[in-house]
Amino acid sequence: MQKLKDGLYRQGAEVIHYKMLGVHAGGHGMVEDLKLALSLMKPKYLIPVEGNHSFLHLSAKMAVSIGFPAQNILIADNGQVITFKNGIGTLTKEKVITDYVFVEGLSVGDISNSTMIDRQQLGEHGMVLIVMEVKGKSGELAKEPEVITRGFSFPEVNGGMTDAIKKVVGETLGRHDPRVPAQGEVLKQELHHALRQLLTQKTGRQPMILPVVVLV
Repeated sequence: MQKLKDGLYRQGAEVIHYKMLGVHAGGHGMVEDLKLALSLMKPKYLIPVEGNHSFLHLSAKMAVSIGFPAQNILIADNGQVITFKNGIGTLTKEKVITDYVFVEGLSVGDISNSTMIDRQQLGEHGMVLIVMEVKGKSGELAKEPEVITRGFSFPEVNGGMTDAIKKVVGETLGRHDPRVPAQGEVLKQELHHALRQLLTQKTGRQPMILPVVVLV
């Protein structure tokens, strides 16, 4: 829209818009504008594009109302192929893929659903990373865990949430039988479950939780 306004000004025109007067200045042509365009350009075929499917049919109806031949109006769905041969346009049943194509680095179109879900969760709720050193023989904390957040903060509790997270980590590891060697993956699952309950209850949000257990 701004490019259109700039182009008009370059041609010496004066543009009047809603901020200057009580007029609507949308980016789409009004019905009479479209009728005028068709009358001036006199195309052989009309292929309405952009907007809901119902809008395409309204465009076709508008064209027919000024005498445009209905058989020369081609209304296609997204991806539907239109062919032209010897000046004749045909709406085919063939379709091309029109799904979203996701790009991740050098990978194009083969991003898994789990990756997209992870990204959505990170974008909406952020991430909480808890790094801890755990004694492999007993499952006890070797030193105080480190809590790192990205896109997720809890200033409303003035840092008290960090202490609560560390407390839950200590309590969860404290339930481990010291006579049984610690297993990193098992501890991660237990910590993830306990921290999920805490964060959901205290903040109402569900950040991605990444417990990092380093056995020492």
